[in-house]
Amino acid sequence: MRYELYYWPEIQGRGEFVRLALEEGGAGYVDVARRGDRGMAAMTRFMEGPRVKRPPYAPPFLKAGKLVIAQTALIMYRIACGIRSCRVGGSGTRRSTLGLAVTSDLVVGFQAELRVRSMPVCGRAA
Repeated sequence: MRYELYYWPEIQGRGEFVRLALEEGGAGYVDVARRGDRGMAAMTRFMEGPRVKRPPYAPPFLKAGKLVIAQTALIMYRIACGIRSCRVGGSGTRRSTLGLAVTSDLVVGFQAELRVRSMPVCGRAA
């Protein structure tokens, strides 16, 4: 199966963990928003278009056939269950990938918290 990853092309955040897992697993995927000038437009059309019954709230999201998966941890779960190299490795490899999913969510949340606390708001530190 060829996956389609939708994430901001210039931001390293939650989507970067998904990219790394797809690369490590040797999965065939397209990074839609990084496909030249039309990439961001394609991502926006997908999110705002009428064809998707329940569009994702925000990137990252992964399209796997007709299935659209949002949220980093859920995407990582799908990768852990769907990529051949993870299945061949057995349940230990799946557990490891799921562990990375949870860790990635914690790390990104911590980074966001640090950014918020270090930015001055109305002339004073938060």
